[in-house]
Parts: sequence; C-alpha cells; structure tokens
Amino acid sequence: MGSALLFLRRALAIGRPDASGTTGEEEIELAEVLLANGGAGDIQEAQALFDRRTSEPPVFVRSRYRLAVAQVRASLLQADVVAAADWASTALALAQSAITPSASSKPIEFR
Repeated sequence: MGSALLFLRRALAIGRPDASGTTGEEEIELAEVLLANGGAGDIQEAQALFDRRTSEPPVFVRSRYRLAVAQVRASLLQADVVAAADWASTALALAQSAITPSASSKPIEFR
C-alpha cells in the first residue's frame, strides 16, 4: 500500500491548489487506502480528504456514490452511526438516480 499512497499523494500534489488535471477520484482513492490502513492518524487524514471533496462534490454520479460509500465506512470507523446512516441514505439515493432516469432529474442533497 505504500506505493499506492505515494502515487496518490504525488497526483494530488501536482493538481493543487486548483485540482487542475485531476478528477476528484484521487482524493477519494487516497482516503480509501488510508481507511484500509486503519490507523487513527490515517482515519483522520482520510476524513479531512473526504471533507474537502464533500465541500466540492465530484461532477459524476459514480464518483459521488463512491464518496458517499467511503464516508459510510469512515463514519463507522469513528463510531458515528448517525453520520453513517445519513451517508448510506445519500449513497442509496445516488444509486437510484443512476438506474432510474426519472429519479436523476430530482436534486439529491449531497451533505
């Protein structure tokens, strides 16, 4: 996982400060790797990445779904079941919007 962390950190460093050349997936993927590591510092860093990406949600529904699911995991690792439930609801709404054409026209509140 060390090489994945290094690669993703470099990709983010190149794209900062305006994220030029990145899709937003890089922050989500780095946060997922950090969550897999499971250390307290890793979880905090992952949450900071999620918070940043949540404040500027990804354009694509798939990416917003991935972020919401990862937020569920982060919330559960931090024993925040209320936030986990909220993120799970968001993930389900995003999944529904991707498979139901009429649902995609309805706005989905992205925390």
